[in-house]
Amino acid sequence: MATLTRVSPPGDLVEPLLQSVCDHLRRFADLAASPQIAPPDLAYIRELTRVAVEAVDGPAGKLGRCLLTQTWKLVADEFLDDFRLPVPPVRSITSVRYVGQDGTWQTLSADQYRLFGAGSWSAELAPTETWPSIGGGARGAVEVTFVAGYGDDIEDVPAPILHGIRLLVAHWYLERQPVTFSTPHEIPITASALFAGYRIYR
Repeated sequence: MATLTRVSPPGDLVEPLLQSVCDHLRRFADLAASPQIAPPDLAYIRELTRVAVEAVDGPAGKLGRCLLTQTWKLVADEFLDDFRLPVPPVRSITSVRYVGQDGTWQTLSADQYRLFGAGSWSAELAPTETWPSIGGGARGAVEVTFVAGYGDDIEDVPAPILHGIRLLVAHWYLERQPVTFSTPHEIPITASALFAGYRIYR
């Protein structure tokens, strides 16, 4: 049994996206101007953008992957032969801890494990030689803290994902109900096509 918990959230993706979302909606805006030029319903557009980002990002999102840099902790009962980290793209390992034979928490040094597939669809943690022995019967005896995401800035996120988010916002902005007779899709087909190349299926 394994559990996954976010340790630190990603940076803000909503505000960097907001100008391009307004442009896509053809709502005149110059959000960098002083004073700011913005449509009267900017707060609603911002909220839709926030919801769209959250619907896509993280292991519970539609893609099953992280967008901006964030830290996660995987807790397992034991070290596994096939120790896969479930939220790509994994960038680095922060720490690996375990309950030793004496019942106390121990931290593995970085030369005792290796990360395979960093930045790929599937990252795996493996021991340099063998995993240490776990204290008898301990639940949640292994903790792996790792960093995932494409990077710290919006430019690091693949363009198809960003445009898929814009399409989601546009769909929700124009269609205030989940299903209509004219467009009976909860997610626009074009957005689904853009996401398809990045979606993780479990």
